[in-house]
Amino acid sequence: FQLKKALGNLKPGDLILIEPGIYEGGFSLKDISGTLENPIIIKGRDKSDPPVFFNGKEGVKLGIVEYLKLGNLII
Repeated sequence: FQLKKALGNLKPGDLILIEPGIYEGGFSLKDISGTLENPIIIKGRDKSDPPVFFNGKEGVKLGIVEYLKLGNLII
C-alpha cells in the first residue's frame, strides 16, 4: 500500500527505494515525467536482496513516462 501511495505523486528528482521482499502483482505508471537533470528513480534499497514482483498480469506497465530509471528490481 505504501508503494502505491508513493508512486501516485511522483515529481522530477524523486527517489523511491523499495525494501527487499516478495510483492504480489506489479505496478503501473502513467503520465509521469522526470527531467534530464532530475530523473525519477525507482529501485530496490538493497542491491544484494532486490524486491521481487510476481504473480501479476503485467510486471510493470508504463504509459507516457519520461526520464524514469528503474533498478535493482526482479520482475
